[in-house]
Amino acid sequence: PVPAGLYDDYGWAELPPHIQVAATTLGYSQTIWDTGGYSWAEDTFWGELTLEQKEAGALLGYDKYSWDGIDPITGAALLDDDFVSYDDDYLFSFQVGSSDVWVSQYQILYFVAASSFLFVGVLDLIRERHIYHILMII
Repeated sequence: PVPAGLYDDYGWAELPPHIQVAATTLGYSQTIWDTGGYSWAEDTFWGELTLEQKEAGALLGYDKYSWDGIDPITGAALLDDDFVSYDDDYLFSFQVGSSDVWVSQYQILYFVAASSFLFVGVLDLIRERHIYHILMII
């Protein structure tokens, strides 16, 4: 067996024919492979793959653990070295149409600051009645 990810740095033309077939089974094409593109298989757990897809994954060096990114001993998720999670900053989400909108603590802070600036501008306009305060509000 080959190690998982062995062929990741190969171009499509450099792959042996049986590896190209395996990659195609997992949703890759020459364009997707050569450009580092995305395949549906990247979001699919090993247990959700068909037998043919698991065999293709095995030819590429994967098993249940390496495919799902799980340490076979501890069962803990393995993270890539360049993985950075920005999810910790989000406080809540809501649905707009067919997509989710995530709101972070920083967006709330910016909104409050902008609203305060607007409020002070309106108060100054009312108090001093100078036209340049309209520019502050706008």
